Amino acid sequence: MEEKFILLIAIPTYKRCIDIDSLLKAISFVSAYINVKVVIFDSSKDNETKKVTNDYMRRFFSNLSYERLDERIPSNEKVFLIYERYANTCEYLWILHDHTIFTQESFDYLINNLRLGYDFIYLYTQGNRYGLKEYDNRQSFAQKNAWFLGKMGASIVRTTTLIKDVNWEYYSKKYLTHRNINFSHVGFYLERLCEKDFSILEIEFPRSQFIDTRKYEKLSWEKEALRICTECWGSVIMSLPQIYTDKKSIISTIDWYFLNIYKLLLGRLQGYYTIDDYKKYEKWIKLVFPNLIKDAYNIATLPEDTLIEKYVKPFKDRLRDEINSGRDIYIYGAGKHGIECLELMEIADILPKGFIVSDMAGNPENIRGIKVYELGYVLCDNKPIFTIIAVMEELQKEIIKLIKKEVDKGQDITWMKY
Repeated sequence: MEEKFILLIAIPTYKRCIDIDSLLKAISFVSAYINVKVVIFDSSKDNETKKVTNDYMRRFFSNLSYERLDERIPSNEKVFLIYERYANTCEYLWILHDHTIFTQESFDYLINNLRLGYDFIYLYTQGNRYGLKEYDNRQSFAQKNAWFLGKMGASIVRTTTLIKDVNWEYYSKKYLTHRNINFSHVGFYLERLCEKDFSILEIEFPRSQFIDTRKYEKLSWEKEALRICTECWGSVIMSLPQIYTDKKSIISTIDWYFLNIYKLLLGRLQGYYTIDDYKKYEKWIKLVFPNLIKDAYNIATLPEDTLIEKYVKPFKDRLRDEINSGRDIYIYGAGKHGIECLELMEIADILPKGFIVSDMAGNPENIRGIKVYELGYVLCDNKPIFTIIAVMEELQKEIIKLIKKEVDKGQDITWMKY
C-alpha cells in the first residue's frame, strides 16, 4: 500500500526548467521531511524539466517525483485535475507556483499549524509577522481575502474533508468555462466552503519568508487584463451561492492596480484597448471598477494627443515640479506595479533615480538598468526625495506610515500614490 503523506506540494509548470531548478535548490531542505512529498506536474513537450527533476531525485530528493500532464490543459483546469486525482495520497494538498520560494523557518511554522486540523488554510504571505486567525463566517472571510485566493499557493486544502465527495462534474461545468476559468479555483473554494461547516484558518507570514522570483516581471496575461479583471472576476463572484449576500463587497477585494487609468492608457497606446473592448466589457467595468467607468470611456474614444494631455501631462508636471524643487525621484516598489509606474514615466519622458524597497530580500538589484535601493540606504544622503508609491493597495498604508515616521525624524520626503 502506498504511503500517505501529511502534505503533498503540487507544482504545475510549463517550459520553466530554470525556475524548477532554482525552486528545488532553494527548498531542498524539504527532502528531510519524511511526511512531505513534492510533485512536479509538467506539461512541457520537451524533457528539460523532467531532466532537472530527475537529477534532484537521483542525488538526494527522495520525496520528490515527476508527473507529465497534457500541454493542452489550461492552468486552472490542472488545479481541479490535481485535486481530483491526488487527494487520496495525502492529508493536505498545496498547489504552488513554480516561482514561489519559501524558507525553512516558514515551512516549519506551516507544518506545525497543519496539525491543528483545519479544513481550509489561507496563507497570507505579505504580513509583518507570524500569526494565526480563525474564521467562522464565510462572508467576512470572502470580503477580506477573495482576491488573494486567486494567487496560486495561497490555499492549502484538507483532502479528507474539503475535497472529499466533491461533485467535480458540477464544479467543472460551472467554473471551467472561458468566462470563469482564470478564477475557477476561487469559485470552487468559496462555494465549497458553504456546502458544509468547514473550518478556516489564516496563517500570516512575514513577507521575507515567501519570495516570488517573477514578481518584477510583466504578467503573462497583461493584454487580457481587461477581460480577466472585469468579466472573469465579476462572473465568478456573481456565480457564488446566495449565502454570500454581499457579492459586491467580495468583488471589491480586487487589487485596483491590476486595472487602472494608466493600464488602460498603455493598452490604448499599444493597441490592445479600443472602443470595441470598452463596449464588450462596459457592464463588468461598472460592476467591478465603478469609479473607472468614465475614464475607461474617455481613454477608448479620445484622440491619443488629447489622452496624453489629459492623463500624462498632469503627472509629468508634478514630476517636473518636484525635480525643480531639488528632489530626486524614486518609485517605491520593485514589483509589477513599480514596472507599470516606470512605463508611465517613460511616456512622460522622465526616468526615476531608482526604485525603493523596504527590504532587499527577494528583490532584484536593478530593473531595466535602474538601481533598486533599500529605503535606509537612500535616506543616508539626507537629500530631499519624492517617491511614487507603486505597490498593491494592501501595502500602501504600511508604506505611507513608514514614510511619515521618517518625515517625523526630519527626513524631507514627499510622495504620491501611483
